[in-house]
Amino acid sequence: IETLDELHPLAATQKSSLVETVPAVIFLREHGGPTTEDFIASNYDKGTGGSSPLPTWSKDSRLAFQHLTVEMLWWQNYYHRLRIPTEKTLLQAGYKHAWLFQTPIVNTPNMLQYMLDTIEKDSNAQVNVETGEYYESIEQVVDVARTLGCDKVLNATGLGAGKLCRDHQIIGGRGILLHYDRKSCVRLSEIDETEHGAMTNDAVVIAEQPPWGSETLPSYLIPRGDIIVAGGSYLEGDMEPTIRPEERRRLLQNARNLGIDTDKVQPKGEWTG
Repeated sequence: IETLDELHPLAATQKSSLVETVPAVIFLREHGGPTTEDFIASNYDKGTGGSSPLPTWSKDSRLAFQHLTVEMLWWQNYYHRLRIPTEKTLLQAGYKHAWLFQTPIVNTPNMLQYMLDTIEKDSNAQVNVETGEYYESIEQVVDVARTLGCDKVLNATGLGAGKLCRDHQIIGGRGILLHYDRKSCVRLSEIDETEHGAMTNDAVVIAEQPPWGSETLPSYLIPRGDIIVAGGSYLEGDMEPTIRPEERRRLLQNARNLGIDTDKVQPKGEWTG
C-alpha cells in the first residue's frame, strides 16, 4: 500500500514516463484465485460475493477491481477496446473468469535513473554507483561508511545480501522476457479486425493457470514505456544467464496466445535475470 501511495501521484502527473496506469486482466479457469492453496492461505481473504477467495489488495478503490466472467469481460471490452484474446479463444482454452483492474506500471530503467537524479540534486549527497569495490561482509561496509561520515547504511544489495550477510535463505528466482516494440507490435487479426472494430488500447495480460501458464512459468504481456515485455518464468536457483532455446519457443507461444502476431513481428530484444 505504501508503494501504491507513491506511484499513484506519479502516474497522475507529468511523470508518465516513469509510471503509467494501465488496465490489467488476469485469466482464471475457476472462480477462485490463480495460485496454490498455500499462497491463497497466506495472502488472500474471503471476498464478499460468495465463498471464493479474492486478494486483499482488490479492496483498494484506486484499482477499480472487478471479478468477471469471460462473457462479461468481453461485453465490457466493446467499450474498453483492450488488446486481449477474444472471448472464443479464452473459452476454448478453458478460461471462464477474469480479474480486471487498473494498475500502475513502472518504467523501471527510467525510474531508477529518476531516483538517482533526485539524490544527486541534494548538494550534500555524494553518489558513486560504480566504485569497483566489492565487500565481503556487512561489517566491512559499516567500517567504510564510518570513514565517509555516514550515520546510516541501507542494505539494497538484493541477491548480494546472501553473501554479504551470510543469509543462505536468499535464493534467486530466474525470470526471462522478450521485448517487443510497443508502437509497431502487430496483433492477431481477430483482435485488430473484430465486428465491433479494432481493439486499440494496451493492457497488462496475465495467465498463471493452465494451459497457458503456471505459478513458476507464468504467461504475460506488460506494456512498459516504449516496449511490451512478454514473459515469463520464476525458477528458483536457476542461474542460466541466457534464454534457452526451449524457453524462447515458449515465450513466443506465450506472446501469440496473448495476442501478438508472432508471424509478422519479431522481438526487438530480450532479458534474463
